[in-house]
Amino acid sequence: MASQPLKRIYFDTNILYRWPHPPNDIYSVFRAAKWLGAQLFMPEVVEGELESQFVRSVDAAYDAADQNVRQINNLCRDVITVDIKGTRPHEDDLREAFRKRSDQMKTYFGISVVPLPALDIRMFVDMAISRTAPFEERTAGSDKVVTGLQDAAILLSVLDHMKTATDGERCALISNDKIFQAAETRK
Repeated sequence: MASQPLKRIYFDTNILYRWPHPPNDIYSVFRAAKWLGAQLFMPEVVEGELESQFVRSVDAAYDAADQNVRQINNLCRDVITVDIKGTRPHEDDLREAFRKRSDQMKTYFGISVVPLPALDIRMFVDMAISRTAPFEERTAGSDKVVTGLQDAAILLSVLDHMKTATDGERCALISNDKIFQAAETRK
């Protein structure tokens, strides 16, 4: 018996990197999903991470531009007057512009946002303490740190939302994050 076609596709943050300007191969996924009649979903946590990544990236680019302008001014000092201007947008303006463009992209491609499920924080704390996947212990410099809060929120949001699928509907979480491939996470 043939399996049912894919009906729901969920995206992790690392797949939609640079949102609202995702890589070209993601557009192919969006078009293929439309052709298959699959619904596209972005967990609320993913959208929040993408927004913060956007703001940090713009800030980093402005920091680099400021450094370059200072270097140009130093090089040209007492030789020629340079006129390089640029006003850094306020973080609130960046976030508002991001949300507007993100909403346009979601509407155009029919991407729905999956809300965070109402879960007891104790569950997350217990998972982090016991290093239950997707929580994991990593080395950062000379320290050991526990990571995975956003991954746990994404995974639990997707799992909770999948409960609303009709019987037999196939769902997929697309991610480049190896923690989602781990046997413990799959279990």
